Amino acid sequence: MAYNSELLCSVPGISHGFLNVRESVCFDRKLFAEINQVHGNELVFFKRKLPHKPNADAAFTDKDNLGLGIITADCLPLLMASSDGKYICVAHGGWKGIASGIIQKCILEFGKNNINPEDIRVSIGPHIGSCCYEVSSDFPSNLLNTSISNIVNQNKTLLFHHILSEGSKIRFDLSMCGRLVLKSMGIKDEHIDIINTCTYCSGEDLGSYRRRSHIPEEKTYQYSWIMKRSGV
Repeated sequence: MAYNSELLCSVPGISHGFLNVRESVCFDRKLFAEINQVHGNELVFFKRKLPHKPNADAAFTDKDNLGLGIITADCLPLLMASSDGKYICVAHGGWKGIASGIIQKCILEFGKNNINPEDIRVSIGPHIGSCCYEVSSDFPSNLLNTSISNIVNQNKTLLFHHILSEGSKIRFDLSMCGRLVLKSMGIKDEHIDIINTCTYCSGEDLGSYRRRSHIPEEKTYQYSWIMKRSGV
């Protein structure tokens, strides 16, 4: 397996993986309930695999042997589980989805099933790092007009890095944004595991939408997944 989380490995009955591009292509997804990702904030609670892919950016289940997965190529792949292994969730965390509340939706879904924030474990897989995520000059102000405006306003120095040596370019820390939203929902810092491998910097190992826009290359992606095994 290309990448995994020590935090999720400690949850009973849970299997998971953050795959690289080669593993993603050949990974068998026939036991997985899947979604059609649209950079929004909809969550689907799967009781079974559906014959179609609903438009959503998060999936949740309590069913044994029903895997949940997401595709990313720079955005945050978030895998979540209750500490007892009874509930699992995945989320596709691009900036648009995060700004519109996709992470909050996931934590609230755990709450609807009597799982408190302190009993949720979250792992964020490979994603574009602040080393490579250059944004426009109006991006910070645009984020102040979203559902996470308070978080952005209070944490500007953590989220935005001004590169004076490159003409005052601004770079955005997407995973820090995800972490701050999770913490605002009551997730303890020690219950958040971030794999800080930059997709843009990883060449052929990981797909990057932004890298493809700068350097012509084949379209690739990575699949991140989680499954609750029988008997939990």
